[in-house]
Amino acid sequence: MAQHSWTVQQVLDERSPAVKNYYWIDQSASVLEAIAKMVELDSGSLCVVDESSPDVLVGIITERDYLRKVALLNRNSGNTRVAEIMTTRESIIHVSPQHTVQECMNLMLKQRFRHLPVLNTEVDWEKKGSPQREVLVASISQRDLIDEFARYHEAQVRYLEDFIPFPIW
Repeated sequence: MAQHSWTVQQVLDERSPAVKNYYWIDQSASVLEAIAKMVELDSGSLCVVDESSPDVLVGIITERDYLRKVALLNRNSGNTRVAEIMTTRESIIHVSPQHTVQECMNLMLKQRFRHLPVLNTEVDWEKKGSPQREVLVASISQRDLIDEFARYHEAQVRYLEDFIPFPIW
């Protein structure tokens, strides 16, 4: 069977226009605000940004961050800032829109995480020095990838059903 070669960009293009490509919170927000937002959005993570540049990733906060760095240590989530417990940009593994769904799934399974930021490189020719910057364009989850695999395999089954006359006995 052929390798699943759809790219992250193709998956994002398939999303409903009503679905936001990523959910974010400002790094200065309280952990309580972050958890409330995750619950409201039914999301296990939020991309962390500086509110003045919501397309520039500075970190990620997950349910696991909350459990390990707040709940388990009996910290006050209302007084703890997201910036204090988030995984910082330097430690985040990310992908580009050109990565395949299979590459993303392999990365998530190997590294044992469930959310993956998608960054795209933009060039600003007006800027002197380093004209390139990485811009946050999406976040994908294992659930997104599993849904994509299911759609792919359902399409393969339909193709085979059309190709092979049933019953074959």
